[in-house]
Amino acid sequence: MIFEWRTYQAADNGAPAMKDRFMKHTLRFFAKHGIGVIGVYSDSADPSKLYYLTQFETDEKRQTAWKAFQSDPDWQAVKRDSEVNGALVAAQTTLVLHPEPAR
Repeated sequence: MIFEWRTYQAADNGAPAMKDRFMKHTLRFFAKHGIGVIGVYSDSADPSKLYYLTQFETDEKRQTAWKAFQSDPDWQAVKRDSEVNGALVAAQTTLVLHPEPAR
């Protein structure tokens, strides 16, 4: 199993809109494209960030799922419509976690 830990940093004053889009729209598209979400998290010390953990059977399936999500025309429309006043995400980091083989 492959896991991904992603962090989104909201653009200036964009955290509420970023989190709203993620919870109301993005998660639906993740499910559609096989992006398994384990959990979505926030940090009360830094409310401008959103964290989430995903899982995939293989790295190939992970890459295929992300490409399908990003190229989905319905997702692109949601993203475009939600960013009429500017981008909601200023920065994103991704940590891909591969299992350590047994020794």
